[in-house]
Amino acid sequence: FLKNGKLVVAHIFPYFKGHRTLETLYLEPLAQRIAKNNGHVYAGYNSQMILMIDIKTNGDETYQVLKQLLEKYRGMLTHYENGKVVYGAVTIVLSGHKPYGLIENAPSRLAFIDEDLRKIRGDSVNHNVFAMASCKYSQLLKWDGKDTVSNSERQKLLTYVAMAHKIGAKVRLWAAPEKKEVWDELLSCGVDL
Repeated sequence: FLKNGKLVVAHIFPYFKGHRTLETLYLEPLAQRIAKNNGHVYAGYNSQMILMIDIKTNGDETYQVLKQLLEKYRGMLTHYENGKVVYGAVTIVLSGHKPYGLIENAPSRLAFIDEDLRKIRGDSVNHNVFAMASCKYSQLLKWDGKDTVSNSERQKLLTYVAMAHKIGAKVRLWAAPEKKEVWDELLSCGVDL
């Protein structure tokens, strides 16, 4: 939430918790870890970590404040520059009220978008905008983990995963049934998160 010029972390509007900021809870601790672990969030883990930021207030206004804050941490962040994505220890992915226009039209930026998996097309010209494609499990699949997943649902999932991966986006399905059989099937179909 953008509140009094600060980016406050909360699940509901933060009436009294203005001290819980994105910087103090996430960005500062991550910067300290990265400094301690020679440029990595976790010692010996060389891939980037994804930090999802769910924007609850106006996307464009919130992003303008976020953009300034992220500049302070540029050295650790994945960024888009001169038509290329340069990976850092942390990749910022925006969900919620997403500032599509500001992200799409920026020649240089430190954040990416979590697109709706159902809207991804493999021929997307703005593939550098999306780092992730997500969807609520029940909006894509009905299988509850009993018996085996139907061939049509499996093929549907494989198609969406392939389209997202073609543009370099990781696939995330949230609120999936909490069953090992479901998780194993999702992973075997290429779901990343």
